[in-house]
Amino acid sequence: KMWKLALLAAATCCLLHVRGDVFEECSNSQEGSFVASWENCQSYVYCDGDDSILGQCDVGEYFDSESGACDVAANVRCFLDELDEPSTVPEDGEEAEEEAEEEEVDAADADAAPVEPEPTPPTMDNPTTVDILNIAPVVKPSCPHSDDPSQCLPHMTDFFPHPDKCSYFYYCIKGFLTLQQCPFFYGWDIERRSCVHLNAAKCYASSR
Repeated sequence: KMWKLALLAAATCCLLHVRGDVFEECSNSQEGSFVASWENCQSYVYCDGDDSILGQCDVGEYFDSESGACDVAANVRCFLDELDEPSTVPEDGEEAEEEAEEEEVDAADADAAPVEPEPTPPTMDNPTTVDILNIAPVVKPSCPHSDDPSQCLPHMTDFFPHPDKCSYFYYCIKGFLTLQQCPFFYGWDIERRSCVHLNAAKCYASSR
């Protein structure tokens, strides 16, 4: 269940959450599940009835429907990318003409001297991990009244920072608080009101 909580946290990035909307993407999905958005490969929807939220992955990441989490775009097969690729179907006359041209090229290649293939350059794996364990988050000394979770009222759908733990936050749904956790190595930023890398997260001194 940790990845679900993590994605719910990331749903607040860029303040893309939409209140009071029911997304068509959730029509055949269970409440509390994450599904890919039909708008673009980087977005996803947290299905929760009228309180469903539109979220967005970090730059360079796509939402992976199979794992239900954000991943590097190169690792994700997005159906919207496939729809954007142009597909052309040649007519019968064009096919015959192309086949004739290919036969002529093949015959010319057969008479030509063999060409040595160019050597394939070696491939190198790019590093994919960053060590941020020893980086302390930026902290603020105290929690203002507006960020107090006790201010979660029946008419509200909002987020509140956790006063003691930088990587946690509260999700207020119509007066009910649920405790959520940011992804690993992420913390709740009190100014951006979203989960960011711990080295950039601004949280309260008591939550260090």
